[in-house]
Amino acid sequence: MRVMGIDPDTKAITSVILDGDSKSISPIITRLEAKGRLAEDRIEGLYKELFQCSPREHLDWVYIESPVMGVNAKALSYQAQVIGMIRYWLWYHDMPHSLVNNGTWKKAILGNGHASKEEITAYAQQVLELEPGQPQDVYDAACIAEFGLGRRRRGED
Repeated sequence: MRVMGIDPDTKAITSVILDGDSKSISPIITRLEAKGRLAEDRIEGLYKELFQCSPREHLDWVYIESPVMGVNAKALSYQAQVIGMIRYWLWYHDMPHSLVNNGTWKKAILGNGHASKEEITAYAQQVLELEPGQPQDVYDAACIAEFGLGRRRRGED
């Protein structure tokens, strides 16, 4: 069973694929980055990067972190645009997916819906065996994928 977790942002779209059937298969990490001072420019850059990609791996499901509520309306709008773009790409490639709230995956994986970056990093390095020194969104995406594996094992999606 292969599940992808995605941590979307206006600066980067980070995905990690975990194989729930084999611990011997290393996680597959992909990070699409866009440069630019303005969010609109970065989103356009991410669009161009994403739509040059084609699915290489069979995936059973994709889990995307939903927009973080509580940020200002403009930032929320940009987050929603990036997630919409990702979902369009997934629909286009006929890939099943769900959104997951950041507090939900943190609670399920770490036991605390308000887990810190340090707790996420420690879990990703110790349990999921990711290399140290990765950007935080790699650890987040890996934990989102781990959350998804748990849901799939329980038959929840």
